[in-house]
Amino acid sequence: MDAVSKIQLVQSGNTIELVQNGSEWNIASKSADRAMIEDLVTALNPQVNPLLISESQQRKDSLQVNQEDGVRVVVSTQGNDISLTVGPRNGTSYPVSIGDSTQVYAIKDLPKIEVDHDAWVDLTISKVEPTQVSEIIWNEFGLRKQDGGDWAFIDNDSIVNQDEVALFVADLNPLEADRLAYDQKLEEFNLASPSFTLTVTQDTGSETLEFYQGPFDYLAKHVQQDEYYVLDNQTAQDLNRPFDSFVQVQETQ
Repeated sequence: MDAVSKIQLVQSGNTIELVQNGSEWNIASKSADRAMIEDLVTALNPQVNPLLISESQQRKDSLQVNQEDGVRVVVSTQGNDISLTVGPRNGTSYPVSIGDSTQVYAIKDLPKIEVDHDAWVDLTISKVEPTQVSEIIWNEFGLRKQDGGDWAFIDNDSIVNQDEVALFVADLNPLEADRLAYDQKLEEFNLASPSFTLTVTQDTGSETLEFYQGPFDYLAKHVQQDEYYVLDNQTAQDLNRPFDSFVQVQETQ
């Protein structure tokens, strides 16, 4: 299969389009999950010929490889469109037909195909390169990397626990949400004042995240992107670190 430029998914009158934009993928105006799309493309283009499991219309119908029960996948490659129909999972594989053919093949390692916008959106809130992070600021204090590579508190002489900072930065690589937050979800939160704010600076610039605590979970706002995400309580609370958690405990003699 040649380089894929677009994938269209159709089921029960619903259609979504995944469009390649350079090295990235988009769905509508948002970034799509590149890894999920690459897994789909790889599975639909197996290196070994898949097993032929049907050559009759009757058998094809029994496998539900049709417009009503399955998902139509249209893969666009350099001006050519390849139309496939994927039926419901059958054992360890999915039955797939090409075009209107009655031939059906068993495709293994095919990810679940959901014709749902949110299922394909990239839920990465923030992703950092640990070696490039130079400053981390919370509401009440901040950390800054020194010329030698060690971390120090901003305007405080306490000794920093370097391992704790490294672990915290690792948690940001990446920081992923549970789902996107839409208008109805935003109504659960008081957006007048965030519960806490986190600003991370690396070589490519600064990212500020605002976190709002709700009755059941947290809302995370990426300020620069003006995008809202839903985050579970534990993940958000783990990011709201107190000053003392980064102080190096001195061993007593």
